[in-house]
This record gives sequence, C-alpha cells and structure tokens, in this order.
Amino acid sequence: MDLVTFDSSDFESRLARNEELMILVAVEFLKEATGLLGLLDIYVMERDWDNLALVANRLRGAGLEVSGYQFCDKLADLQRIIDDEATSQLDKALIVLNTEFDRLSLALKHEILK
Repeated sequence: MDLVTFDSSDFESRLARNEELMILVAVEFLKEATGLLGLLDIYVMERDWDNLALVANRLRGAGLEVSGYQFCDKLADLQRIIDDEATSQLDKALIVLNTEFDRLSLALKHEILK
C-alpha cells in the first residue's frame, strides 16, 4: 500500500468538510504531537519502555485523526522496536519519525492552515 503523508480528502470527509473543525483539529494535532514527540525523547533516554509505548500509541491516534498515514506507519515501526526492546534501532526510528512529522506538519500548514 502506498501511504501518503497527508490524505486531505480522507481528512475532509472524516470532518464533514467543516473548515473550522478541520483547522481546529490540525492546530491541536500540531500542538499535541510536538509535546508528545518531546516526551518520546525523554522516555528513550530513560529506556522507559512502558511510557514510550503509551506515548507512541497516543501519537498514532492523533496522527490518524489528521489522516497522516505515513506518520502512523512510522509509529507502527517504532512500536515494533519498542515491543522488541531493540535499543540499537531506536535512534534511527526517531529520526525517521521526526522527519515524517515535519513533512506532515508542512502538508497540514499548506493544505489546511493556509
């Protein structure tokens, strides 16, 4: 399956093409996800697998709300690493996740928060 960074038609459909609601959800996602990504970094440093998994799951739910399927795919990869406690793969997975978050943020700003 070819995942896109931001599926605008899915997002619009999910929120009944309500522009005010779409803007509100996009803004809240960007704010919440930024904070949660910061928490991921803390939990990685502490090797707190339980909280790392909880935050990754919250981020995935938030990503689904804005139809950020590629971001969610990277979170699923991170979840597998967490489940396996594969510490050697964590740093690379977080770099890839943050890069995808940046791409999703730009897409939301360009298409929703114009």
